[in-house]
Amino acid sequence: MATFLLEGTDTARLAQRPLTVSMTVTGTARARLVARVAAGISPVIEDRPDLVIVPFVDTEIVISAVPADGDRQFAENTLLYVSVAPDTRDVNVDDVQVAPHEVSGRESVDLLKIAPQGADTVLITRIGGEDIPLSPLANRARVACRGALGVDAFGGELAVTAGCVIDISASMARFVADGTVGAASELFAGVAAAVAGAQPARIVLAGRHPSDVPTGPLAEVRTRVRDALEASGFGVGADLDAAIAHVSEWAQYVVVITDSAISHGTARANVAWMKLAEPSRHAPERGGAILPPPPPEITAETFYNDNPHLIDAAVAALVSPLRRPVA
Repeated sequence: MATFLLEGTDTARLAQRPLTVSMTVTGTARARLVARVAAGISPVIEDRPDLVIVPFVDTEIVISAVPADGDRQFAENTLLYVSVAPDTRDVNVDDVQVAPHEVSGRESVDLLKIAPQGADTVLITRIGGEDIPLSPLANRARVACRGALGVDAFGGELAVTAGCVIDISASMARFVADGTVGAASELFAGVAAAVAGAQPARIVLAGRHPSDVPTGPLAEVRTRVRDALEASGFGVGADLDAAIAHVSEWAQYVVVITDSAISHGTARANVAWMKLAEPSRHAPERGGAILPPPPPEITAETFYNDNPHLIDAAVAALVSPLRRPVA
């Protein structure tokens, strides 16, 4: 008896015989297994939401999961664990354990493929494409982005390159000190992770002249922005138009983080504005979001974690340019 652990897109071989695919879920969400075949009629028996039986494999079968109980998306911090084993009471048989899939905010996820390999063997392949690691705040933004756009991820031909402009005029210093700019950069990271796929994101500081923040993983955006701000300092003013033009040479979608009035003077349909300010009685303009700073004596992390509706509202406003073709 051997147990094969599949990670990434690993494969394993089992004998051609009836198989069971079972799933366990961690977190508050419930999930249901579904199967689709490459050709012909599916032989899969969906016995329970968390268990399917594959009597015989004569074509490629993809096993997926979708939210149960009528939910459109998986809740945050949802992990799916899947195993494949012969449908027998004999304990002396090989089986397969699949490394968990993190599915927060997704509407569906492909888990594994089962395909015939010769007359007596089947090939089990884990399907990768899992989410890149993010901070809790950025992950919340990624989930909110998927919900606002109604898609798991743009990916492939639909993916857009994402960029961010951060105002470094002197008035922004207090928002750096209280953590609001760090939180805003993480909101951008979550949105970029949802819409840009594996493509890197570009961040530019807007002073008198644009200054590029070193590239790196989205999970490290807050640290890279902090280090760049410490190196650059703050200025008397910020040429946001020049910074937007600079980053737009590469990015199709740009988020501007500023405490200035939301402006559409650039006439760019692909620019979304995130204003750091207390919310007013009036709703922000189309393409703009308001991110209120934390109250005194409360850290930004605590404030936004305790008020996730602020993240959802800001992200929904930010992604409005993506609901129409980007420039």
